[in-house]
Amino acid sequence: GWLRAARAQKALGWTARMGLDGSRHVMVIMDSPGFVASGTAHHPLGRVPAMPLVFAVQADGSLRSTARLPEGRWQLRIAIHRDGRVMRLAETMP
Repeated sequence: GWLRAARAQKALGWTARMGLDGSRHVMVIMDSPGFVASGTAHHPLGRVPAMPLVFAVQADGSLRSTARLPEGRWQLRIAIHRDGRVMRLAETMP
């Protein structure tokens, strides 16, 4: 099923970039506006509970987490939505 899901996600034609800003807020930058996102940050060793990520749309259309990511390494799982469709991202942030 994961290959089918990957093909369906690729067919959306959406381009996303994910990173951290200078204050360690998670940023999601899409190729066009109108997206919403949510997700979780997981400590890779499970030393602390998973942290929910809530995103606010910025003036330029990018999405910025409302809370900063604590120092350390985190595994991010983000769901990006628009028009009833979803794109899922997973990335490790330092």
